Amino acid sequence: MVSIGITTVNPGLLAHVNEKLIPGLAIDYRKTEAEQGMLLNLHKTGWTEGLKMRDHSEMHEGNEQAVKVCYTTCQLDRAS
Repeated sequence: MVSIGITTVNPGLLAHVNEKLIPGLAIDYRKTEAEQGMLLNLHKTGWTEGLKMRDHSEMHEGNEQAVKVCYTTCQLDRAS
C-alpha cells in the first residue's frame, strides 16, 4: 500500500502554468526497501550494453582517425 502525506505549501514555491502562478505541493512519499533498492540501481548499465553495436559510420570515422594518427606518428618517428 502506498502512503502519501501532503504537507503545507511553502509560500516561496510557486509554479508557472499557462502564465498563472500556482502554489506547488510538497508531497512526502514513503518507499519500500525493494523500491529503494531498484532506485539505487537505476544508474547502473546492464550487461547487454557491451553487446550493442555502435553506428557503422561512427566506427568508420573513428577507425580512419586512428589510422591517420598511427601514420603520422610513424612518419615522425622515421624522420627523427
